[in-house]
Amino acid sequence: MLFQAADAGRIGLVLPTMVVFEAVFTLERAYRQTSADVVGALLPLFDHPSVEMQDGATLRRALELHAGQGLGFGDACVAALGERIGSAGIATFDRDLRRRCPQAMPPRECVREL
Repeated sequence: MLFQAADAGRIGLVLPTMVVFEAVFTLERAYRQTSADVVGALLPLFDHPSVEMQDGATLRRALELHAGQGLGFGDACVAALGERIGSAGIATFDRDLRRRCPQAMPPRECVREL
């Protein structure tokens, strides 16, 4: 009914970044879904004409990185945002992110790049 009302123009649907983040976390942790299953379930919302996404291209890329490279979704969001803005580096103390994301580096190295 919700999507039918939106398709008919009676309501608008907005999907904020934090709702996507919470959905990924809840589906994986509470419902024990794989990242691939979660991404498969959420991506159709990105293509639905009645759903307005907050920074949809970056979120879509984050979901791809999350499922494809095994990044946690928070790290994938940071990496996707870095890609979108053309960042030369992402300062992080997270060693796992630095191993999986080529733009990630220790904060000390980011300062040297400036």
